[in-house]
Amino acid sequence: MLLEVDCLAQGGDYQGDYSVCDPNPCVVPVEESSWGEIKNQYR
Repeated sequence: MLLEVDCLAQGGDYQGDYSVCDPNPCVVPVEESSWGEIKNQYR
């Protein structure tokens, strides 16, 4: 659970105090990349 200001700062859509998150109403952005691309980010 996040405060409204923290939710909005992370690009979320604040659902109100004590909102139920099950099932998860949040959309998680996914970036398609290969394992090699991911490893190179940490070298």
